[in-house]
Amino acid sequence: MPDGVARQIGVAFALSAFAVAVVAGLVSGAAASGTLARSLVVLVAASAIGRVLGAVLEACLNEHLTHVLRSTPIPESVSMRSRREAIPVEVVEDEAEQRP
Repeated sequence: MPDGVARQIGVAFALSAFAVAVVAGLVSGAAASGTLARSLVVLVAASAIGRVLGAVLEACLNEHLTHVLRSTPIPESVSMRSRREAIPVEVVEDEAEQRP
């Protein structure tokens, strides 16, 4: 997997949680400053949780891919001949091109 997957998952998780917290606060009719403060706390907490979940996911996928690649190696390439032999082609020039 590419580097930084845990960080990317953490950021996506944090931004999603922040958006949910803001919308929930606005729908409930809470004060904007209180909603924003709680949403920022949720952002920080969700970022940490998302990074941990991303690291676990990354480790699991790396382990799985290592197992799959070891159990099913890539076969060597095999050269194959064409079924049909090359058919000789006669080149015929156009009569209009031959006239001066």
